[in-house]
Amino acid sequence: MDLLRIKERLDADANITPAEFQALAHIGNTKFYKDMRAGAIRVRRFGGRNMITAADAKDYLAGRPMRPDPDGAPAYIPTGSRNPTGKNGKKKAA
Repeated sequence: MDLLRIKERLDADANITPAEFQALAHIGNTKFYKDMRAGAIRVRRFGGRNMITAADAKDYLAGRPMRPDPDGAPAYIPTGSRNPTGKNGKKKAA
């Protein structure tokens, strides 16, 4: 997916598909449907297609925790665990 094109559509207040939203939010199907069932993501039907309005997408993205990127650009906090140490707490050999 072209994230730049998706962001332009979002800035133009256009509706986006769930696949586009997942690419933009950097989440997978499991997280998307979990948040949808919890009510954090509002999905609407437009003529037989599931769509997310720009306002709903912006609200969801604004509520996500963020951390600063070393280059100054904001980046999302990963939801998974990426522990660089082994079970005993020592660094894994590269």
